Amino acid sequence: LLIFFVIRMKKQNRPSLWIGFALMMVSFAISGVRQDGTIYTSNHFIDTLMMALVIFLFLFFAFTIEKNSKKYICKCLLYLGVYVAIQLFTFYIVLCIKYPEFLFELRPELVWGNGNAAALVILLAFPAGAYLYIDKPKFYYLFLTRIAFIGVLVSTSRGGILAGILAVILTDIFARINMKDHRKYNLVYFGSIAFILSLTVLCFEDLRPFIDFISDRFFKGGDLNDYSSGRIDLYIEAINVFLKNPITGIGTALAVKYDVTPWFHSTIFDTLASTGIIGTVMFGVHMFQKYRLLLKNRKDSFVVFVFIGIICSGLYGLIDVTYYNLIWLMIFAIIIASVEVQTKVETLTVLNK
Repeated sequence: LLIFFVIRMKKQNRPSLWIGFALMMVSFAISGVRQDGTIYTSNHFIDTLMMALVIFLFLFFAFTIEKNSKKYICKCLLYLGVYVAIQLFTFYIVLCIKYPEFLFELRPELVWGNGNAAALVILLAFPAGAYLYIDKPKFYYLFLTRIAFIGVLVSTSRGGILAGILAVILTDIFARINMKDHRKYNLVYFGSIAFILSLTVLCFEDLRPFIDFISDRFFKGGDLNDYSSGRIDLYIEAINVFLKNPITGIGTALAVKYDVTPWFHSTIFDTLASTGIIGTVMFGVHMFQKYRLLLKNRKDSFVVFVFIGIICSGLYGLIDVTYYNLIWLMIFAIIIASVEVQTKVETLTVLNK
Protein backbone atom coordinates (compact mmCIF):
# COMPACT_ATOMS: atom_id res chain seq x y z
CA LEU A 1 0.00 0.00 0.00
CA LEU A 2 2.83 2.40 0.82
CA ILE A 3 4.43 1.69 -2.57
CA PHE A 4 1.06 2.26 -4.25
CA PHE A 5 0.65 5.69 -2.69
CA VAL A 6 4.22 6.72 -3.48
CA ILE A 7 3.86 5.64 -7.13
CA ARG A 8 0.59 7.52 -7.66
CA MET A 9 1.86 10.77 -6.15
CA LYS A 10 -0.11 13.74 -7.40
CA LYS A 11 1.95 16.77 -8.16
CA GLN A 12 -0.24 19.05 -6.06
CA ASN A 13 -0.43 16.58 -3.17
CA ARG A 14 3.20 15.54 -2.98
CA PRO A 15 4.03 15.49 0.74
CA SER A 16 7.51 15.70 2.23
CA LEU A 17 7.04 15.38 5.99
CA TRP A 18 6.85 11.61 5.63
CA ILE A 19 10.67 11.70 5.41
CA GLY A 20 10.94 12.69 9.08
CA PHE A 21 8.54 9.93 10.11
CA ALA A 22 10.49 7.43 7.99
CA LEU A 23 13.78 8.42 9.64
CA MET A 24 12.21 7.94 13.06
CA MET A 25 11.04 4.50 11.95
CA VAL A 26 14.59 3.65 10.86
CA SER A 27 15.96 4.79 14.21
CA PHE A 28 13.43 2.52 15.95
CA ALA A 29 14.58 -0.41 13.79
CA ILE A 30 18.27 0.03 14.60
CA SER A 31 17.83 0.98 18.24
CA GLY A 32 19.43 -1.33 20.80
CA VAL A 33 17.67 -4.19 22.49
CA ARG A 34 16.65 -3.36 26.04
CA GLN A 35 17.75 -5.39 29.01
CA ASP A 36 16.82 -5.74 32.65
CA GLY A 37 19.28 -7.93 34.49
CA THR A 38 19.30 -11.21 32.58
CA ILE A 39 16.01 -10.55 30.78
CA TYR A 40 16.40 -9.53 27.14
CA THR A 41 13.61 -8.57 24.75
CA SER A 42 14.24 -9.12 21.05
CA ASN A 43 10.84 -8.09 19.68
CA HIS A 44 11.60 -4.37 19.49
CA PHE A 45 10.76 -4.44 15.78
CA ILE A 46 7.12 -4.24 16.85
CA ASP A 47 7.82 -0.55 17.44
CA THR A 48 9.10 -0.24 13.88
CA LEU A 49 5.83 -1.72 12.62
CA MET A 50 3.91 0.77 14.75
CA MET A 51 5.80 3.64 13.10
CA ALA A 52 5.10 2.05 9.70
CA LEU A 53 1.40 2.28 10.59
CA VAL A 54 1.85 5.97 11.43
CA ILE A 55 3.59 6.58 8.09
CA PHE A 56 0.80 4.75 6.29
CA LEU A 57 -1.81 6.99 7.94
CA PHE A 58 0.20 10.06 6.98
CA LEU A 59 0.53 9.01 3.33
CA PHE A 60 -3.07 7.80 3.08
CA PHE A 61 -4.47 11.15 4.15
CA ALA A 62 -1.83 13.11 2.24
CA PHE A 63 -2.88 11.44 -1.03
CA THR A 64 -6.63 11.17 -0.46
CA ILE A 65 -7.56 14.41 1.33
CA GLU A 66 -9.88 16.62 -0.71
CA LYS A 67 -8.86 20.11 -1.77
CA ASN A 68 -10.03 23.02 0.35
CA SER A 69 -11.30 20.76 3.13
CA LYS A 70 -10.04 22.89 6.01
CA LYS A 71 -13.46 23.31 7.59
CA TYR A 72 -14.10 19.59 7.42
CA ILE A 73 -10.73 18.83 9.04
CA CYS A 74 -11.34 21.37 11.83
CA LYS A 75 -14.83 20.02 12.51
CA CYS A 76 -13.39 16.52 12.86
CA LEU A 77 -10.75 17.81 15.28
CA LEU A 78 -13.19 19.82 17.37
CA TYR A 79 -15.66 16.95 17.66
CA LEU A 80 -12.82 14.59 18.52
CA GLY A 81 -11.73 16.85 21.38
CA VAL A 82 -15.31 17.10 22.68
CA TYR A 83 -15.74 13.32 22.39
CA VAL A 84 -12.65 12.68 24.53
CA ALA A 85 -13.88 15.27 27.05
CA ILE A 86 -17.24 13.45 27.25
CA GLN A 87 -15.37 10.20 27.92
CA LEU A 88 -13.66 11.90 30.88
CA PHE A 89 -16.99 13.24 32.16
CA THR A 90 -18.47 9.74 31.82
CA PHE A 91 -15.69 8.34 34.01
CA TYR A 92 -16.85 10.51 36.90
CA ILE A 93 -20.52 9.77 36.22
CA VAL A 94 -19.80 6.05 36.55
CA LEU A 95 -17.88 6.71 39.77
CA CYS A 96 -20.77 8.75 41.10
CA ILE A 97 -23.22 5.90 40.43
CA LYS A 98 -21.13 2.88 41.39
CA TYR A 99 -18.46 4.17 43.79
CA PRO A 100 -19.60 7.50 45.29
CA GLU A 101 -17.04 7.20 48.08
CA PHE A 102 -14.23 7.59 45.51
CA LEU A 103 -15.80 10.46 43.56
CA PHE A 104 -13.25 13.21 42.79
CA GLU A 105 -10.51 11.20 44.50
CA LEU A 106 -9.38 9.06 41.58
CA ARG A 107 -7.68 10.15 38.38
CA PRO A 108 -9.48 9.19 35.15
CA GLU A 109 -8.58 5.89 33.52
CA LEU A 110 -10.01 5.29 30.04
CA VAL A 111 -9.82 2.07 28.06
CA TRP A 112 -7.30 3.54 25.62
CA GLY A 113 -5.29 5.70 28.03
CA ASN A 114 -5.17 7.62 31.29
CA GLY A 115 -5.97 11.27 32.01
CA ASN A 116 -2.60 12.42 30.64
CA ALA A 117 -3.19 10.76 27.27
CA ALA A 118 -6.71 12.20 27.10
CA ALA A 119 -5.42 15.71 27.84
CA LEU A 120 -2.83 15.35 25.06
CA VAL A 121 -5.47 14.45 22.48
CA ILE A 122 -7.78 17.30 23.54
CA LEU A 123 -4.90 19.79 23.37
CA LEU A 124 -4.22 18.66 19.83
CA ALA A 125 -7.83 19.06 18.78
CA PHE A 126 -9.75 21.89 20.38
CA PRO A 127 -8.03 25.03 18.89
CA ALA A 128 -9.68 24.07 15.58
CA GLY A 129 -12.97 25.44 16.93
CA ALA A 130 -11.65 29.00 16.76
CA TYR A 131 -10.88 28.61 13.04
CA LEU A 132 -14.46 27.47 12.44
CA TYR A 133 -15.80 30.44 14.41
CA ILE A 134 -13.78 32.92 12.35
CA ASP A 135 -15.08 31.36 9.14
CA LYS A 136 -18.70 31.32 10.37
CA PRO A 137 -19.36 33.01 13.73
CA LYS A 138 -21.60 30.53 15.50
CA PHE A 139 -21.82 30.42 19.26
CA TYR A 140 -21.60 26.65 19.56
CA TYR A 141 -18.10 26.52 17.99
CA LEU A 142 -16.63 28.54 20.86
CA PHE A 143 -18.88 26.79 23.35
CA LEU A 144 -17.57 23.38 22.25
CA THR A 145 -13.98 24.58 22.68
CA ARG A 146 -14.86 25.47 26.29
CA ILE A 147 -16.35 22.01 26.81
CA ALA A 148 -13.14 20.46 25.45
CA PHE A 149 -11.01 22.64 27.73
CA ILE A 150 -13.09 21.59 30.75
CA GLY A 151 -12.20 18.06 29.66
CA VAL A 152 -8.52 18.98 30.08
CA LEU A 153 -9.27 20.21 33.62
CA VAL A 154 -11.20 17.03 34.41
CA SER A 155 -8.21 14.95 33.25
CA THR A 156 -6.44 16.24 36.41
CA SER A 157 -3.19 16.29 34.42
CA ARG A 158 -1.06 19.13 35.76
CA GLY A 159 0.99 19.45 32.58
CA GLY A 160 -2.16 19.19 30.50
CA ILE A 161 -3.90 21.93 32.48
CA LEU A 162 -0.96 24.34 32.20
CA ALA A 163 -0.51 23.62 28.48
CA GLY A 164 -4.29 23.90 28.04
CA ILE A 165 -4.39 27.35 29.65
CA LEU A 166 -1.61 28.45 27.27
CA ALA A 167 -3.50 26.97 24.31
CA VAL A 168 -6.70 28.80 25.28
CA ILE A 169 -4.86 32.12 25.65
CA LEU A 170 -3.08 31.77 22.29
CA THR A 171 -6.25 30.56 20.57
CA ASP A 172 -8.39 33.41 21.89
CA ILE A 173 -5.82 36.11 21.12
CA PHE A 174 -5.27 34.91 17.56
CA ALA A 175 -9.02 34.48 17.01
CA ARG A 176 -9.76 38.04 18.07
CA ILE A 177 -7.00 39.40 15.84
CA ASN A 178 -8.49 37.62 12.83
CA MET A 179 -12.15 38.46 13.56
CA LYS A 180 -13.63 41.25 11.46
CA ASP A 181 -16.46 41.98 13.88
CA HIS A 182 -14.72 42.42 17.23
CA ARG A 183 -17.90 43.46 19.01
CA LYS A 184 -19.73 40.29 18.13
CA TYR A 185 -16.69 38.22 19.02
CA ASN A 186 -16.41 39.93 22.41
CA LEU A 187 -20.09 39.29 23.08
CA VAL A 188 -19.91 35.61 22.20
CA TYR A 189 -16.48 35.15 23.79
CA PHE A 190 -17.30 36.70 27.14
CA GLY A 191 -20.79 35.20 27.00
CA SER A 192 -19.38 31.67 26.75
CA ILE A 193 -16.95 32.33 29.61
CA ALA A 194 -19.70 33.89 31.75
CA PHE A 195 -21.93 30.85 31.15
CA ILE A 196 -19.26 28.42 32.29
CA LEU A 197 -18.27 30.56 35.29
CA SER A 198 -21.91 30.91 36.33
CA LEU A 199 -22.37 27.16 36.09
CA THR A 200 -19.22 26.66 38.17
CA VAL A 201 -20.42 29.08 40.87
CA LEU A 202 -23.83 27.39 41.04
CA CYS A 203 -22.22 23.97 41.39
CA PHE A 204 -19.23 25.11 43.46
CA GLU A 205 -20.13 23.19 46.62
CA ASP A 206 -20.68 20.00 44.65
CA LEU A 207 -17.43 20.53 42.74
CA ARG A 208 -15.37 21.61 45.74
CA PRO A 209 -13.89 18.13 46.43
CA PHE A 210 -12.75 17.97 42.82
CA ILE A 211 -11.30 21.50 42.93
CA ASP A 212 -9.48 20.64 46.16
CA PHE A 213 -8.14 17.44 44.55
CA ILE A 214 -6.65 19.38 41.60
CA SER A 215 -5.35 22.09 43.94
CA ASP A 216 -3.59 19.49 46.07
CA ARG A 217 -1.89 18.11 42.96
CA PHE A 218 -0.47 21.56 42.16
CA PHE A 219 0.41 22.67 45.67
CA LYS A 220 1.45 19.44 47.36
CA GLY A 221 4.65 19.60 49.39
CA GLY A 222 7.89 17.68 49.13
CA ASP A 223 11.06 18.24 47.14
CA LEU A 224 11.13 18.74 43.38
CA ASN A 225 11.34 15.02 42.69
CA ASP A 226 8.30 14.25 44.84
CA TYR A 227 6.41 17.18 43.35
CA SER A 228 7.15 15.91 39.84
CA SER A 229 5.92 12.40 40.73
CA GLY A 230 9.44 11.00 40.57
CA ARG A 231 10.30 12.49 37.18
CA ILE A 232 13.65 13.93 38.27
CA ASP A 233 14.88 10.46 39.19
CA LEU A 234 13.61 9.17 35.85
CA TYR A 235 15.42 11.92 33.95
CA ILE A 236 18.68 11.13 35.77
CA GLU A 237 18.18 7.46 34.99
CA ALA A 238 17.55 8.30 31.33
CA ILE A 239 20.81 10.26 31.13
CA ASN A 240 22.73 7.38 32.71
CA VAL A 241 21.13 4.92 30.27
CA PHE A 242 22.02 7.21 27.38
CA LEU A 243 25.66 7.50 28.52
CA LYS A 244 25.93 3.70 28.60
CA ASN A 245 24.26 3.30 25.18
CA PRO A 246 24.99 6.59 23.37
CA ILE A 247 24.87 5.49 19.72
CA THR A 248 21.64 3.50 19.27
CA GLY A 249 20.13 3.60 22.75
CA ILE A 250 18.42 0.66 24.44
CA GLY A 251 15.36 0.26 22.23
CA THR A 252 12.01 1.99 22.00
CA ALA A 253 8.85 1.62 24.07
CA LEU A 254 6.02 2.45 21.70
CA ALA A 255 4.52 -1.05 21.47
CA VAL A 256 2.47 -2.40 24.34
CA LYS A 257 3.68 -6.03 24.37
CA TYR A 258 7.06 -5.57 26.04
CA ASP A 259 7.86 -7.30 29.30
CA VAL A 260 10.25 -4.51 30.28
CA THR A 261 9.44 -0.91 29.41
CA PRO A 262 11.84 2.01 29.87
CA TRP A 263 9.53 4.95 30.44
CA PHE A 264 11.12 8.27 31.35
CA HIS A 265 8.08 10.58 31.20
CA SER A 266 9.58 12.90 28.60
CA THR A 267 9.72 12.79 24.83
CA ILE A 268 13.26 14.18 24.90
CA PHE A 269 14.65 11.80 27.52
CA ASP A 270 12.79 8.81 26.08
CA THR A 271 14.28 9.57 22.66
CA LEU A 272 17.81 9.93 24.05
CA ALA A 273 17.67 6.76 26.10
CA SER A 274 15.72 4.65 23.61
CA THR A 275 17.30 5.59 20.28
CA GLY A 276 20.59 7.26 21.22
CA ILE A 277 22.36 9.93 19.19
CA ILE A 278 21.25 8.47 15.85
CA GLY A 279 17.58 8.49 16.80
CA THR A 280 17.79 11.96 18.34
CA VAL A 281 19.26 13.39 15.13
CA MET A 282 16.56 11.70 13.03
CA PHE A 283 13.92 12.98 15.43
CA GLY A 284 15.44 16.44 14.97
CA VAL A 285 14.95 16.21 11.19
CA HIS A 286 11.24 15.59 11.76
CA MET A 287 11.00 18.55 14.16
CA PHE A 288 12.77 20.80 11.64
CA GLN A 289 10.38 19.75 8.87
CA LYS A 290 7.35 20.26 11.10
CA TYR A 291 8.16 23.77 12.29
CA ARG A 292 9.46 24.81 8.89
CA LEU A 293 5.96 24.05 7.60
CA LEU A 294 4.52 26.40 10.23
CA LEU A 295 6.97 29.22 9.50
CA LYS A 296 6.40 28.98 5.73
CA ASN A 297 2.63 29.21 6.20
CA ARG A 298 2.38 31.41 9.29
CA LYS A 299 -0.07 33.77 7.53
CA ASP A 300 -2.57 30.95 7.08
CA SER A 301 -4.97 31.00 10.06
CA PHE A 302 -5.80 27.31 9.53
CA VAL A 303 -2.13 26.37 9.96
CA VAL A 304 -1.66 28.61 12.98
CA PHE A 305 -4.67 27.28 14.87
CA VAL A 306 -3.74 23.67 14.18
CA PHE A 307 -0.15 24.35 15.25
CA ILE A 308 -1.31 25.93 18.52
CA GLY A 309 -2.56 22.47 19.45
CA ILE A 310 0.60 20.81 18.16
CA ILE A 311 2.93 23.22 19.97
CA CYS A 312 1.07 23.12 23.30
CA SER A 313 0.80 19.33 23.33
CA GLY A 314 4.49 19.30 22.35
CA LEU A 315 5.36 21.48 25.35
CA TYR A 316 3.50 19.01 27.50
CA GLY A 317 5.77 16.40 25.92
CA LEU A 318 8.72 17.94 27.78
CA ILE A 319 7.40 16.39 31.01
CA ASP A 320 5.47 13.51 29.51
CA VAL A 321 5.57 11.48 26.32
CA THR A 322 3.95 12.56 23.07
CA TYR A 323 5.77 10.74 20.28
CA TYR A 324 5.68 7.53 22.35
CA ASN A 325 1.94 7.80 22.88
CA LEU A 326 0.54 5.84 19.96
CA ILE A 327 -2.98 7.35 20.01
CA TRP A 328 -1.61 10.91 19.99
CA LEU A 329 0.97 10.01 17.34
CA MET A 330 -1.62 8.52 14.97
CA ILE A 331 -3.91 11.56 15.26
CA PHE A 332 -0.93 13.88 14.88
CA ALA A 333 0.20 12.12 11.67
CA ILE A 334 -3.27 12.57 10.15
CA ILE A 335 -3.35 16.24 11.15
CA ILE A 336 0.11 17.09 9.86
CA ALA A 337 -0.62 15.35 6.54
CA SER A 338 -3.80 17.37 6.15
CA VAL A 339 -2.04 20.62 6.99
CA GLU A 340 0.82 20.05 4.55
CA VAL A 341 -1.49 19.12 1.67
CA GLN A 342 -3.91 22.01 2.27
CA THR A 343 -1.11 24.58 2.24
CA LYS A 344 0.29 23.18 -1.03
CA VAL A 345 -3.15 23.10 -2.63
CA GLU A 346 -3.70 26.78 -1.85
CA THR A 347 -0.27 27.74 -3.18
CA LEU A 348 -0.88 25.95 -6.45
CA THR A 349 -4.33 27.48 -6.78
CA VAL A 350 -2.86 30.96 -6.52
CA LEU A 351 -0.11 30.16 -9.05
CA ASN A 352 -2.65 28.80 -11.51
CA LYS A 353 -4.62 32.05 -11.35
